[in-house]
Amino acid sequence: MDFNDILYLLVLISSICFGNYVTGITDVDKRQRICTLAGFAIVFLTARTECVYPLGLVLVNSLIILKLRRFSHLLTFTFSLAYLSITRYYQCLSGHTNLIQMMLTLKLIGLSFELKDNAKLLAKINSSNGDWDRAENLKYLLLPQSELGLVNIVHYCFCYVGVLTGPYYKYQTYLDMFNPRINKSSNPNRWAVLKRLIFLPFYIAVFLLISHFYSIDYVRDASFYSFHPPLYRWAFSLPVFFTFKMRLYIGLLLSEAVAIMAGLGAYPAFTEPKPGHGPTTNVIAFRKIAVGETELEPLSGSEVNFNTVYSVGVRAVETEPCLRHTIKLWNTTVQYWIYECVYKRVNRQKLRIPLVFFVSALWHGLHSGYYLSLCYMPVYLYIEDLYVNKMTSSSTNGMWSFLLLVGKTLTLSSLCMCFVLLQFSAVVHYFSSIYFAPFVVHLFMWAGITYGATLTAPLVRFGNRYSVLHLMNAKLGNVVDFIFAGIGWTKSGVEPNRLDNGSRGLIAKDFASSSHLGSRGLTLTDRSTLQSGALSYQTKFTLLNRYERIPEETGGYEHNKIDCLGPAFPRNNNIDCLGTSFPRNNIQGVYYDFKKRS
Repeated sequence: MDFNDILYLLVLISSICFGNYVTGITDVDKRQRICTLAGFAIVFLTARTECVYPLGLVLVNSLIILKLRRFSHLLTFTFSLAYLSITRYYQCLSGHTNLIQMMLTLKLIGLSFELKDNAKLLAKINSSNGDWDRAENLKYLLLPQSELGLVNIVHYCFCYVGVLTGPYYKYQTYLDMFNPRINKSSNPNRWAVLKRLIFLPFYIAVFLLISHFYSIDYVRDASFYSFHPPLYRWAFSLPVFFTFKMRLYIGLLLSEAVAIMAGLGAYPAFTEPKPGHGPTTNVIAFRKIAVGETELEPLSGSEVNFNTVYSVGVRAVETEPCLRHTIKLWNTTVQYWIYECVYKRVNRQKLRIPLVFFVSALWHGLHSGYYLSLCYMPVYLYIEDLYVNKMTSSSTNGMWSFLLLVGKTLTLSSLCMCFVLLQFSAVVHYFSSIYFAPFVVHLFMWAGITYGATLTAPLVRFGNRYSVLHLMNAKLGNVVDFIFAGIGWTKSGVEPNRLDNGSRGLIAKDFASSSHLGSRGLTLTDRSTLQSGALSYQTKFTLLNRYERIPEETGGYEHNKIDCLGPAFPRNNNIDCLGTSFPRNNIQGVYYDFKKRS
């Protein structure tokens, strides 16, 4: 570790200890001033003469927010990212100053969007059209406008909690930290800190050990390419990625501990706080406590929740097989900011994911490696989704989960090399030396799932009997062929014929769907009701060359449509689909008679 790393750790550890002093201050105004002074001290200590850049960012954005309120969210977003990029381009920012600028960018943009949403909520209250009870409840969700001024923005931006490394927290969360009605005791904070840091010595030891033997500097050395074969070079990305993760785990957990020790994000468990967001349930009741209309009962340590400032769940990140879910578990407070300030603000669905990763890369820096790694992720997410949609039965989910975990690990370790090598020439040199193997693997993954072999869909249970639905991949772009096996339960005492002589089948269809059954098949559309495997996404089933309907004498098609509400539906009141029960009135059954084509 170099001097900057040691200084970084000393600042975080000192901030944790300082939190014990801060929470003991009963005077709210004094506590707020001390938190801000401590934040300024950290900025001056780490940024030194470069502290003018954070000060300039805050002052200009404060003027935008206070004087140009109507368009402040757009102006703040544009100016902050442009200012961050320009100062990086001219190499004005050292390592620690860059971290400070990154966090201030999140806070100021987040504050402008908070105020924008607050204005929308106020307009909604004013146009309540006589629904006074609802309007009165919504008023509790408003930010205290009287408290917003230049001084308060400076307090929020330069509070020592998160000023260097995060976590990101909203302005409302910051105000709650100084509200004595909802933030009373520091005793639970110490236990929460110990709980979060219990594995920290292990992470530090692993980081020091592996980084000693597998240094990223070795990849920049010519001997790395001359002495080792391509497979070793590719495998070298795994320990590099592991040390990269350990380094971030250490920083994120220590940053969490700083926030927890200061009492930031300490909410009652009954509000079910979420990272970055804060309380999500019983919010009105909680806000009534915050303004003093009701009293908060004394809480034990287990009843105080710090999820608002939790940044990472190490175990979940390491064991989650899907990259899409892993992203949501990683640096969660920043992911919340990206969702609130980027993802949900984009109207076009197809632009959301690419724009999210582009803004994330821009926030990280200007080096090519950030864009090559982050902007490639949507490609892998698309391939991964194809495989996730094939995880259709409990018997095969374990296999697919393992394969996806391997794929995710190899992908992230390879993209991590872009993240740490940074320069375009160094990245291209590395990947050309391994013949772009990760991307070739992704190509084979896409081809395999697109043109691959038959996969078996889930066992769908009706009552205490089973049917098996086999889904077969057709050519790309075609609808999916299907074979429907005999259900095996009696209707009016008559056992359906076996498959080789013709079969009577039952298919589940969204009861609320308005789509009609055509002569070629039907469409399953309900994601929320049919949440298992192949039945969880929109799939067209078409009767192709396997079976045909038995024509009636009238020349039509013989089929009986049975509403699940009817008495003819099998024994149970619910359909049990892979262990999940759905009310029968959400699904309808459709019978068809088939005979095998000769």
